Amino acid sequence: MRVTRFEVQFPFPVEFTREEQRALHDFFGAMCKRLQDQRPGEVVWLSGMGSAPIWKNGDIAGFDDEAYSFHITSREAYPGERE
Repeated sequence: MRVTRFEVQFPFPVEFTREEQRALHDFFGAMCKRLQDQRPGEVVWLSGMGSAPIWKNGDIAGFDDEAYSFHITSREAYPGERE
């Protein structure tokens, strides 16, 4: 299955523990490594996590503290960066 995002919604507010945050950070970090291994000319990394950004006209207008977000970024590798 190919996806561009994961979504989870709870029917009520839940406590998101440090251990759970770390487990998801590790999960997405491992996924970034696998994706980078599959894309030899790119660097892929977990570039942000925390309260979900609220976008307005292409700019961040604030943050939604009721939504926790993980953001993954990729770019072309600089010469010699992946050697």
